[in-house]
Amino acid sequence: MKFKAIVALAVAQICVGICVAVDPFTTSNANNIFDALTLTLTCGQFQALIKGAGLQTEALYKSQIRLTLFVPNNTAFQLLPPFRQKEIADMVPSEKEDYVRFYTVGEELQTSGITENIAKSSLAIDNNRLFFNRRVRRTNDIGGNAGTTEYFVNGALIIRQNVRAGNGIVHVIDRVLEKSISRPAYSYLKIPDPKFPNVQSAFFREFVNYLDGENYANTILPLQSATRLTLFLPSDEAINKIPKDKLEEIRSLPQKLALIIKQHVILDKVIYTSYVYHNEGFNAMYGRNLFKKNTGDKVYISGGGVNAEITKGNMTVHNGAIHIIDSVLGFVYNTAREQIQLDRSTSNFHALTDRGRKELQDYLVQPSGVTVFVPNNDAFSALANIPGADFYNNQTLINEVLERSMLEPGTAFEITNVNGDYTARYETTSQYRGMPVKIYSQGNDTWAEGGYVKARVLRPDIGVTNGFVHYIDGVFGVPSRDLPGLIYCEDWLLKTSYILSITNLNSYMKDTRITATLPACPSTAARAQNTYLNIQTSVNSNTQNSNSNTQNSNTRITNTNSRLLTGGCGESNRLCEFTMFIPNGTAIDNFQMTELGLRILDDRNRLRNVMKRHIILGKRIYIDTLGFGSHNLQADNGDYLRLNKINKRIIELYYKGQRTGVIHSDLGATNGVIHIVDRVLYEQDDLTREISAATAIIKSYFIILSMLSLSLIPPFT
Repeated sequence: MKFKAIVALAVAQICVGICVAVDPFTTSNANNIFDALTLTLTCGQFQALIKGAGLQTEALYKSQIRLTLFVPNNTAFQLLPPFRQKEIADMVPSEKEDYVRFYTVGEELQTSGITENIAKSSLAIDNNRLFFNRRVRRTNDIGGNAGTTEYFVNGALIIRQNVRAGNGIVHVIDRVLEKSISRPAYSYLKIPDPKFPNVQSAFFREFVNYLDGENYANTILPLQSATRLTLFLPSDEAINKIPKDKLEEIRSLPQKLALIIKQHVILDKVIYTSYVYHNEGFNAMYGRNLFKKNTGDKVYISGGGVNAEITKGNMTVHNGAIHIIDSVLGFVYNTAREQIQLDRSTSNFHALTDRGRKELQDYLVQPSGVTVFVPNNDAFSALANIPGADFYNNQTLINEVLERSMLEPGTAFEITNVNGDYTARYETTSQYRGMPVKIYSQGNDTWAEGGYVKARVLRPDIGVTNGFVHYIDGVFGVPSRDLPGLIYCEDWLLKTSYILSITNLNSYMKDTRITATLPACPSTAARAQNTYLNIQTSVNSNTQNSNSNTQNSNTRITNTNSRLLTGGCGESNRLCEFTMFIPNGTAIDNFQMTELGLRILDDRNRLRNVMKRHIILGKRIYIDTLGFGSHNLQADNGDYLRLNKINKRIIELYYKGQRTGVIHSDLGATNGVIHIVDRVLYEQDDLTREISAATAIIKSYFIILSMLSLSLIPPFT
C-alpha cells in the first residue's frame, strides 16, 4: 500500500483555532450572566469566585442591570503558576467581590464598539481601568494583507466574543488579569506597588528627580498629564549596575538626561506585549522603540542604542501600561569588552577573548566601529562532547572563533532593521578571511549564520560605547550536531528526517565519533506533538532513527519488499563526510502526491537510492566558496549531477534535465554540510533500475583513503 497524506485532521485543527478567535455574536440559553458561565461557557472557576464573594455579588450577575463581563475560562486559571492560583483562592470574600467586579463594566459592550485605545472604568471599588485594543492581523506578519481582527482587554485576547446572556454580554478571554493599579504612571514611578519589592524608585531618584526648569517642563509635565501612555521603567537592578561615575556624569547633563527619560515614554498609546509584532516600532517622546519577540516567551524593547529585556510586563495603571525593564534605554556606558566581561551569561566567551590574539582583544576596546556576535554559556556547553572543540589548548581554533564572531573594524552593525527572510538576507563581513555573516528573520526569530553555523539571535543590538554586541545561541565555526541531528532539529526538515530514518540513512550519515547524547533541539513543540508527519505508509517496520534526538513517530511503516539494503560509513562504524542537498517538507509533500513518488515511497530500498542521489560522499561542498557557473558532481548512488551557481541567491541542481532550487545553503554539521532544496530529484527509471547490495558499497579507493583520514581532522576546519 502507499503513503497517504493526513491533511484533513491538520486542517480541522487549524480551523478550530481560528474559529474560536473569531466567534460571531451568539445567544446563550442562560437567563443571566451568572448561569451562562457554566451553562454555555467553560468558566466555572470564575463562577466559583463570584459565589465566594457572597450572595450580593452573585445577585448582581443575575439581576436586570445591563453588564458586560470579560471572563477567563477554566484553562486560563489552570495555566496560572501555583503561587498565583493560591493568591486568588486565599482571597477573603470582600477581595473576591472587588476582583470579579474588576472584570465587569456597567454597560453592554460588543466588539463592534471596541476601537483602538478606548478605556472603560470597571465596577471595582476604585473603578480600576480596562484598556482595549483592536488589531487587524496580517497574513504575513506585519507586512502582509489584512486578515482577522482581534480584540484585547488589558492585553488579554478575547477568544470568544459577544455571547448574549439575559442581562448582558460575556466575552471569554485567554488569561487571568491582574487588577489594574488605580494610580497613574507618574505616581507609580515615585512610589511603586509594594507587591513588587525588586522594583523600587531608583529610576525616579537617580534620573527623573534631577530634572528642573525647561527640561522638567517639556519632559515631566507631559508625563504627569498624559491620559494614555506606555512607560518602560528600569528596575533598581538596572540602575544599580551602572557605574557610579557614569551615573554622576549623566546627572550633571540635564539635557541629555531629559532625552534618556523621554526614550522611556510613548504618549497616547497603551501597548501590551501580547499583541505587538516582532520588530514593531512606536515613537517615544524622543526616539523610537521597537519590540522584539524572538526568544520564546521573552520580550525585549530596543531604543536609543540599548536592548532591554522586559522582566515584568503589562502592568496596567490608571492611564496606561508599565513594563519593567532590565536596562536604561538610551544610556550607553560600557565598551564591548566591558559588556562581555560584566555579563555572567557570557563568561565563557569572555574567557575565550582573554586567550585570543592581542589585536583581537584590542578590537573590543577600539573607539568605534565594533560589532561582536557573542555566544552565551549554553552555546559552549552544547559543544562539550564534540570532537576537537578544545577552547583551551587549540590556539588556532580560539582565534578562528573570535575572528568569525567579530565584524571587520569600522562596522557598527545594528540588527534592528533586518526584517527579511533568508532569501532577502543581509550579509556582512567577518574578520575571518573575509567570510560572510548572514542575518535574516524566520517566523518570530532572527538568525545569524557564521562559519556555517546557524545561531538564533537571543538578544540583538546591545548598545556599547564603541558599537553593538549581539548575543547568540551558537558558536560560529563550530557545529554542535552531526548531519542527522542537524537535519532533525530544522523544523521544515522533519518529514525528510523521518524518511532518512526509515531508510537507515540517518545511521549511514552519523558522526561515529559522537557517542554522547546531543542537546535537545531548541524547538521541540512539533516533535512533542507529532504534528510534523503527514505521511502514512502501509507496512510494519521496527526501523528507528539512530540519532539520539529523534523520537518515535506514530506513523505506521510497513514493508512487504525485500530486506532493507545497508552498508558503508556510519552503518559500518566508519567516519565519512557528506554534502547533502536535502529536500524540505514541501518537497516531500509534492513527491508523495505523484503516482511515481508513491510507488517509490512504498519500496524503502528504492527510496534510499533516490535519497542517496541527493548526497555527495567524501567531501564538503560549500556553495559560498564555489565560483559562478556549472559544477559537475557524482552522487552517492553513482548518478551524475550538475550544480549551477547563477549568483549568490540563485543556485540550481540538475539531474537528467530535472531541476531543484537551493533555497537555503551552507548549514554545517560536524561531519558535513547540507543545502536545502525545494524538489526531490527522481525519475521513472527509479522503479526499474537495479538496486543491489553493491550500490551500498564504497568502490572508490581514493574516497576510502580520504574518509579514513578524517579522524585526524576536527569537524569544523
